[in-house]
Amino acid sequence: LLSRRQRQMCIETDFEERDIERFAERLEAYGEEIRYVDRLTEFPWGQKLLRFYDPDGHLIEVRTPMYGED
Repeated sequence: LLSRRQRQMCIETDFEERDIERFAERLEAYGEEIRYVDRLTEFPWGQKLLRFYDPDGHLIEVRTPMYGED
């Protein structure tokens, strides 16, 4: 877990990825321990996301586009 100071300095970055399952597989194969906030999750409306910390402690969110988004 991150210290309070690290959380205060944390940046959150969001990305969209249509093939999020493949992204999750590649992330697992990375070779370093991944500090997940949320492993691959699917919401009732169909959108999927995963959230994790990068090596510098910044929060990364990767999600599929919402229906109708290009």
